[in-house]
Amino acid sequence: MQGILRTDRLWLNPAETADTARLIDINDPTMAERITQLVESQLSWWQEYSYGLWLIVLPATEKLAGWCGLRPGDRPTEPELLFGLAASERKQGIATEAVRAVLAYAFSLPTIRSVWAATDGNNLKSAAVMQRAGMQFDARRELGGVSSVLYRILAPSRNVE
Repeated sequence: MQGILRTDRLWLNPAETADTARLIDINDPTMAERITQLVESQLSWWQEYSYGLWLIVLPATEKLAGWCGLRPGDRPTEPELLFGLAASERKQGIATEAVRAVLAYAFSLPTIRSVWAATDGNNLKSAAVMQRAGMQFDARRELGGVSSVLYRILAPSRNVE
């Protein structure tokens, strides 16, 4: 299947509709409707943009550790990075490893110019993941009524001959 990623410790598999319940189980249950909409929406992103949402799976146990993905937004050539982990899987470098894999995948696509991500201004742990993955602070902005910090990473220079 297109979009399957592997790292030293992780499998990243494109999310499918059947994965919705598993994603809800590792997140805040009040987010069920939002998660369902995200999983349904991203199915068309794969077809149109060659990116979407991945499940982060621990190969030894096949346990779902979290999710990481790219959302097209207003400019599909500059997608938003999304990620989250089950509480039990935090503080192990899993998010950073997954984010790096997704960024590498994104920049393997010839159309991607940059990737950005946002988090609540007080969420220092998510900001640290973005920084460790090579993203740099871009701006402070109000997003969805939340004071947020934005990080961005530009596509590496591509030599065109």
